[in-house]
Amino acid sequence: MNEAKKKYREVSKTLDAWSRFLILDELLRNRNNYYLLNDLVDKVNDALGEYGYASVSKRTIQEDLKFLKSELRQEVAELRYAIQQIDRCPHRDACPVIDRMQRQPKGE
Repeated sequence: MNEAKKKYREVSKTLDAWSRFLILDELLRNRNNYYLLNDLVDKVNDALGEYGYASVSKRTIQEDLKFLKSELRQEVAELRYAIQQIDRCPHRDACPVIDRMQRQPKGE
């Protein structure tokens, strides 16, 4: 297989994965619904079908969820570190982010 075809397949796989991630993100952000794994597989495959993508397996969705979970953990770790550093910030007294965090109700 030549380099152009390899590159195309890599990009295509990445786009397919990002499409699934966006669909999963939308489903999981909806706090009015609780989805079991089989429900997520069905919903993702329905959405993929609407956009002309092929269906994926339960295993693919499981791997996508593992990836998203690891990404979320990394973001939480970075946020925790940033919050721990607030006291050292020279702009702490006039920081709009700190002000907004203090005013925002928990859970949002």
